Amino acid sequence: MTKRSARNLLAVAVLSLGAIIAPAASAASLGSLLTPVALLTGKASPCAGRVLSQPFAPWNDAASYFPAPGGTFEGGAPGWTLTGGAAVTAGGNTFLSGGSALSLPAGASATTPSICVDLGSPTLRAFTSASRGTVVVSVILAGLAVPVGTVPASGSWRPTPSMLFLTNALSIVSASGTTSAAFRFTAVGGDAKLDDVYVDPYRRT
Repeated sequence: MTKRSARNLLAVAVLSLGAIIAPAASAASLGSLLTPVALLTGKASPCAGRVLSQPFAPWNDAASYFPAPGGTFEGGAPGWTLTGGAAVTAGGNTFLSGGSALSLPAGASATTPSICVDLGSPTLRAFTSASRGTVVVSVILAGLAVPVGTVPASGSWRPTPSMLFLTNALSIVSASGTTSAAFRFTAVGGDAKLDDVYVDPYRRT
């Protein structure tokens, strides 16, 4: 078995385990477990260049997050892969950046650049707006989009739930203690907007 095959099998196993434990444990409680695991493995060094903030504090989420590259869309969508007519447009998230957002016509998708994550970075959160349909959020695994969450239409801007993507566990088999993850947002059944995409590192240092 090649190293890549072993990594893919580990990721599938992790995602399967997540499907079992996610209903029984909140993202916050799982994060409390992951932080000491990262420390015990000796692979607790964070990815470089993270700028932390608490963008979801008004919604009783005190976690510190770092932004996905280009995830505010104020300077376009550098590094993102846009399909189906997805494009940066005016009228962003009124709670944070406000200026621009990513427009997702029905059937369109947007994929982030690869993001450095580690064992203590298991969740994703963003802001969406849609009058109908849903936004399906997936993590890219071996070229396949594996759904990790669905955001129903709200009619106005609101934060998504905190979504466990779990492929960050691949960092365990990495010499650096880090791995990369990319995420895809797809509008299904109606047009939507996406803005201010964040990943949560449970490590607080």
